[in-house]
Amino acid sequence: MNQDKISLRRATPDDAPVVALLGWVAFAETFGHLFEPENLETYLHGTYSVQKIRSSIPKSYNTYWLAYWKDVPGGFVKIKANFPPPGDIPPTDTPWQLQKIYVQQQFLDKKLGQALFHNAVAHAWQQGATLLWLLVQEDNARAIRFYEKNGWVKAKYLPFDLVNQRFYFFLMTIHKSE
Repeated sequence: MNQDKISLRRATPDDAPVVALLGWVAFAETFGHLFEPENLETYLHGTYSVQKIRSSIPKSYNTYWLAYWKDVPGGFVKIKANFPPPGDIPPTDTPWQLQKIYVQQQFLDKKLGQALFHNAVAHAWQQGATLLWLLVQEDNARAIRFYEKNGWVKAKYLPFDLVNQRFYFFLMTIHKSE
Protein backbone atom coordinates (compact mmCIF):
# COMPACT_ATOMS: atom_id res chain seq x y z
CA MET A 1 0.00 0.00 0.00
CA ASN A 2 1.03 3.62 -0.44
CA GLN A 3 0.85 4.23 3.29
CA ASP A 4 3.98 6.39 3.31
CA LYS A 5 2.23 8.92 1.06
CA ILE A 6 -1.05 8.95 3.04
CA SER A 7 -1.49 11.11 6.09
CA LEU A 8 -4.56 11.46 8.28
CA ARG A 9 -5.39 14.11 10.80
CA ARG A 10 -8.38 15.10 12.85
CA ALA A 11 -10.24 18.05 11.36
CA THR A 12 -10.75 21.32 13.20
CA PRO A 13 -13.30 24.08 12.50
CA ASP A 14 -10.61 25.84 10.46
CA ASP A 15 -10.75 22.87 8.06
CA ALA A 16 -14.42 23.49 7.24
CA PRO A 17 -13.74 24.90 3.74
CA VAL A 18 -11.65 21.83 2.84
CA VAL A 19 -14.22 19.37 4.25
CA ALA A 20 -17.05 21.22 2.49
CA LEU A 21 -15.25 21.16 -0.85
CA LEU A 22 -14.30 17.48 -0.50
CA GLY A 23 -17.88 16.57 0.41
CA TRP A 24 -19.36 18.66 -2.38
CA VAL A 25 -17.09 17.21 -5.07
CA ALA A 26 -17.06 13.59 -3.92
CA PHE A 27 -20.83 13.46 -3.38
CA ALA A 28 -21.53 15.00 -6.79
CA GLU A 29 -19.04 12.62 -8.46
CA THR A 30 -20.56 9.56 -6.80
CA PHE A 31 -24.27 10.34 -6.59
CA GLY A 32 -24.89 13.34 -8.84
CA HIS A 33 -26.28 11.20 -11.65
CA LEU A 34 -29.10 10.01 -9.37
CA PHE A 35 -30.47 13.51 -8.68
CA GLU A 36 -32.47 16.00 -10.62
CA PRO A 37 -29.99 18.90 -11.14
CA GLU A 38 -31.90 21.38 -8.97
CA ASN A 39 -32.27 18.79 -6.21
CA LEU A 40 -28.56 18.01 -6.25
CA GLU A 41 -27.65 21.67 -5.89
CA THR A 42 -30.15 22.11 -3.04
CA TYR A 43 -28.74 19.06 -1.25
CA LEU A 44 -25.12 20.13 -1.68
CA HIS A 45 -25.80 23.68 -0.47
CA GLY A 46 -27.67 22.37 2.57
CA THR A 47 -25.26 19.59 3.51
CA TYR A 48 -21.86 20.97 2.55
CA SER A 49 -22.00 24.66 3.30
CA VAL A 50 -18.85 25.86 5.03
CA GLN A 51 -20.96 27.31 7.86
CA LYS A 52 -22.75 23.99 8.48
CA ILE A 53 -19.50 22.01 8.47
CA ARG A 54 -17.77 24.60 10.69
CA SER A 55 -20.55 24.26 13.29
CA SER A 56 -20.61 20.43 13.01
CA ILE A 57 -16.90 19.71 13.54
CA PRO A 58 -16.63 20.83 17.20
CA LYS A 59 -19.77 19.00 18.40
CA SER A 60 -18.75 16.49 21.05
CA TYR A 61 -20.46 13.56 19.31
CA ASN A 62 -18.88 14.23 15.88
CA THR A 63 -15.40 13.28 14.79
CA TYR A 64 -13.97 14.19 11.39
CA TRP A 65 -10.68 13.11 9.85
CA LEU A 66 -9.08 14.36 6.70
CA ALA A 67 -6.97 12.18 4.43
CA TYR A 68 -4.11 13.57 2.38
CA TRP A 69 -2.17 12.07 -0.48
CA LYS A 70 1.27 13.66 -0.68
CA ASP A 71 -0.10 16.62 1.33
CA VAL A 72 -3.10 17.15 -0.98
CA PRO A 73 -6.53 16.69 0.69
CA GLY A 74 -8.44 13.91 -1.00
CA GLY A 75 -11.13 12.71 1.39
CA PHE A 76 -12.74 12.79 4.80
CA VAL A 77 -14.72 10.67 7.20
CA LYS A 78 -17.30 11.70 9.80
CA ILE A 79 -18.46 9.46 12.64
CA LYS A 80 -21.16 10.14 15.23
CA ALA A 81 -20.88 8.81 18.77
CA ASN A 82 -23.81 7.28 20.64
CA PHE A 83 -26.13 7.54 17.66
CA PRO A 84 -28.62 4.66 17.32
CA PRO A 85 -29.62 3.26 13.95
CA PRO A 86 -33.15 3.72 12.62
CA GLY A 87 -35.67 0.95 12.80
CA ASP A 88 -35.79 -2.17 14.84
CA ILE A 89 -32.10 -3.04 15.05
CA PRO A 90 -31.54 -4.44 18.56
CA PRO A 91 -30.23 -1.60 20.73
CA THR A 92 -26.75 -1.66 22.20
CA ASP A 93 -25.22 0.52 24.84
CA THR A 94 -22.97 2.41 22.46
CA PRO A 95 -23.96 2.50 18.78
CA TRP A 96 -21.90 4.77 16.53
CA GLN A 97 -22.68 5.82 12.98
CA LEU A 98 -20.10 6.00 10.25
CA GLN A 99 -22.05 8.85 8.69
CA LYS A 100 -19.87 10.03 5.81
CA ILE A 101 -16.81 8.69 4.09
CA TYR A 102 -15.98 10.48 0.87
CA VAL A 103 -12.93 10.34 -1.33
CA GLN A 104 -12.53 12.20 -4.57
CA GLN A 105 -12.38 9.85 -7.56
CA GLN A 106 -8.80 10.65 -8.51
CA PHE A 107 -7.70 9.39 -5.07
CA LEU A 108 -9.69 6.13 -4.94
CA ASP A 109 -6.78 4.02 -6.14
CA LYS A 110 -4.52 5.58 -3.49
CA LYS A 111 -6.43 3.78 -0.69
CA LEU A 112 -7.41 6.99 1.13
CA GLY A 113 -10.88 5.60 1.78
CA GLN A 114 -9.49 2.46 3.32
CA ALA A 115 -7.15 4.46 5.57
CA LEU A 116 -10.01 6.73 6.68
CA PHE A 117 -12.32 3.78 7.24
CA HIS A 118 -9.87 1.80 9.36
CA ASN A 119 -8.94 4.87 11.38
CA ALA A 120 -12.61 5.73 12.09
CA VAL A 121 -13.50 2.16 13.06
CA ALA A 122 -10.47 1.86 15.35
CA HIS A 123 -11.33 5.18 17.00
CA ALA A 124 -14.95 4.13 17.60
CA TRP A 125 -13.89 0.81 19.16
CA GLN A 126 -11.30 2.59 21.34
CA GLN A 127 -13.97 5.02 22.52
CA GLY A 128 -16.26 2.18 23.61
CA ALA A 129 -18.57 1.63 20.64
CA THR A 130 -20.07 -1.86 20.54
CA LEU A 131 -22.00 -1.46 17.26
CA LEU A 132 -21.12 0.53 14.16
CA TRP A 133 -23.64 1.20 11.45
CA LEU A 134 -23.92 3.07 8.18
CA LEU A 135 -26.25 3.59 5.27
CA VAL A 136 -25.05 2.73 1.78
CA GLN A 137 -27.02 3.54 -1.36
CA GLU A 138 -28.39 0.35 -2.91
CA ASP A 139 -26.65 0.88 -6.27
CA ASN A 140 -23.23 1.63 -4.76
CA ALA A 141 -21.85 -1.85 -5.44
CA ARG A 142 -18.23 -0.79 -4.90
CA ALA A 143 -18.97 0.49 -1.39
CA ILE A 144 -21.11 -2.53 -0.51
CA ARG A 145 -18.31 -4.91 -1.56
CA PHE A 146 -15.80 -2.87 0.46
CA TYR A 147 -17.90 -2.98 3.64
CA GLU A 148 -18.73 -6.67 3.25
CA LYS A 149 -15.03 -7.45 2.73
CA ASN A 150 -14.40 -5.68 6.05
CA GLY A 151 -16.97 -7.76 7.95
CA TRP A 152 -20.07 -5.56 7.74
CA VAL A 153 -23.46 -7.16 7.03
CA LYS A 154 -26.66 -5.87 5.49
CA ALA A 155 -29.16 -5.57 8.33
CA LYS A 156 -32.04 -3.72 6.73
CA TYR A 157 -33.26 -2.14 3.49
CA LEU A 158 -34.61 1.39 3.99
CA PRO A 159 -36.19 4.13 1.92
CA PHE A 160 -34.81 7.61 2.50
CA ASP A 161 -36.06 10.89 1.07
CA LEU A 162 -33.53 13.50 0.00
CA VAL A 163 -34.75 16.77 -1.52
CA ASN A 164 -38.04 15.48 -2.95
CA GLN A 165 -36.53 12.24 -4.25
CA ARG A 166 -36.72 8.76 -2.75
CA PHE A 167 -33.62 6.61 -2.53
CA TYR A 168 -33.06 3.16 -1.06
CA PHE A 169 -30.23 2.24 1.24
CA PHE A 170 -28.86 -0.80 2.96
CA LEU A 171 -28.29 -0.30 6.66
CA MET A 172 -25.08 -2.20 7.31
CA THR A 173 -23.68 -3.07 10.73
CA ILE A 174 -20.71 -4.58 12.45
CA HIS A 175 -20.40 -5.56 16.10
CA LYS A 176 -17.21 -5.25 18.07
CA SER A 177 -15.60 -8.64 18.46
CA GLU A 178 -14.48 -9.36 21.98
